[in-house]
Amino acid sequence: MRLLSLTLVFGLALAAAPLDACNLDPIKTQGTLSLAVQRGLHLIGHTDDGKIIAVDLLMGKTFDLGKADGVRGWDADVANGKALLFAGESLRVVSLAARKTLHEIPIGKERVFAFGFAGDESVFVHRGKSLAIIDIASGKRLQTIALGDTDDLRRFAAWQKIGDRLFIAGPATTLCVIDLKARKLVDRFSVDARAGMGSIQVVGSKVFCLGSQYSWAFQLDHMVCLDMTTRKCTIIDLPNSIQRFGGARLAAGSGDSVYVVQGNHFTRVSVSGEHRGTFDVAADQHVVGVFLRHAVVAGKNDIRFVDIKEKPIVRK
Repeated sequence: MRLLSLTLVFGLALAAAPLDACNLDPIKTQGTLSLAVQRGLHLIGHTDDGKIIAVDLLMGKTFDLGKADGVRGWDADVANGKALLFAGESLRVVSLAARKTLHEIPIGKERVFAFGFAGDESVFVHRGKSLAIIDIASGKRLQTIALGDTDDLRRFAAWQKIGDRLFIAGPATTLCVIDLKARKLVDRFSVDARAGMGSIQVVGSKVFCLGSQYSWAFQLDHMVCLDMTTRKCTIIDLPNSIQRFGGARLAAGSGDSVYVVQGNHFTRVSVSGEHRGTFDVAADQHVVGVFLRHAVVAGKNDIRFVDIKEKPIVRK
């Protein structure tokens, strides 16, 4: 039985919510979620048998969105009971409950680095040098926002939404902040991200930026914490294992910190650059997210929650 308090339902700081207010049971899935992204309270992605599913972590429900068949769901978005998928030359808005396509939005052949909901009635499409905001119902382009003069993104642009603000990787290792309601670029920060920005995590006025293993620039030996108030960056060294094997990503930590997740290993890092603690799930478990200070693990036909019990890092 899943018991969740109103504090958890309506609170924004889910990573810091009291764990005694909930009881997280396994969630049944159709297949094993093998490639996924976490969007707030949801996971969405591909299963090992070629389907796209969305998982509501709060309500404990799974939504089968059918076979992928060329549809891109591993970096999709979920909001207000709908999923946004990339299908060739269009974006597809799908009702989770009805498994029904509500809208097909033509966007053409130009490369798409990122996409997501910009509001209840619009979506955004990142094209590299610019970002377009498009009306869902009509398919009309409402605004085109210039992001920079060059386009050096490798595969995709990491992003995160906080309210009406979209934090998204732009050209030339910049972080762009877009007011989705006003449909304009409100700030752009230069970030010392030599390996690009494969993952970002916003913590108050700070933004952690972690490089991509697909970059051919420099070794992934550090991440950056950007202070948006002072516009200064703090370089944070990464554990040797991440430097050797790559494939790391960021997830919400607690308080003023984030988790660097690589495989089955967690390292919690504070905004000051201190490595606070480590935790490992079983070596054969596939971590797909973090929810209420639990590791979200994709098992065969289910999603399970493992309490993150850190081992403090003792400073020498």
